[in-house]
Amino acid sequence: MIEGWPNYTEIMMIEEGYNYSPEIWLMWYKWQLKSVTNTILDYSYHVLNLQKEKAKN
Repeated sequence: MIEGWPNYTEIMMIEEGYNYSPEIWLMWYKWQLKSVTNTILDYSYHVLNLQKEKAKN
C-alpha cells in the first residue's frame, strides 16, 4: 500500500509531540477511515467488479 510511509510518519510526529492536540488526533483518525474506505472501494471495483453506481450508495 503506497500510503504506508506517509501514515507512519504522520503518527510518529504526533506521538512525539509535534502539533499535539485533540483536533490533530481527530483529523488523523478521519484520514485513517478514508484510507481504509478507499482500499475497500478499490478492491471491490477492480477485483469484484463493483459497479460505480453501486459504490456511490
